[in-house]
Amino acid sequence: MNCLQRLTRPFVMVFSLALITSLAGCATDARQAGNLGTRVCIINNSSQTPTITWQKMDTATFQGPLGQGAQACAEGTFFVGDDVTGTIALNAPIATMLLSASNPWAGPPGAWLRQHSGTSTSGECAGGSMNVNDWNMWDDSVVNYTVARLNDDQWKEFTVTLTDSEKPSSDRQSKDCFPGSDPL
Repeated sequence: MNCLQRLTRPFVMVFSLALITSLAGCATDARQAGNLGTRVCIINNSSQTPTITWQKMDTATFQGPLGQGAQACAEGTFFVGDDVTGTIALNAPIATMLLSASNPWAGPPGAWLRQHSGTSTSGECAGGSMNVNDWNMWDDSVVNYTVARLNDDQWKEFTVTLTDSEKPSSDRQSKDCFPGSDPL
């Protein structure tokens, strides 16, 4: 090792350590929100009895037929993709709703409902990237689905509340939110 290498080596090591430490500090501040996982609770305030099935989650409080006034919650923390996914299925001919929620490393957290019928899945019926206290809803003429973002706790918190439709269909056919339909 020559003289120049001996003199610059400690400087390079200290500079590299300082750079890594400062970048880690920035990443921690910017990523703080993304360190939290996602929790979703489905609350059934409708006269229907949906069947709740969780596909992707770390833990869940309930899965199966969800009676009136009951709730089912799931939480997840995954590095890639959605943190929580599941389905809300009502008796035919009502379409099944696909639920997904995530707290990405970059961007705001969100929860989405998509309608699934046969082999087709719609775009977003309700939900989206949301700030605290944001909410929106989808009324399919049988059930009104309200997706809301709550204050953060140990998780990024979301609820999906089911109530009876404000515009019920006489034939119990759910209105779809496929392209070309009006979701709200």
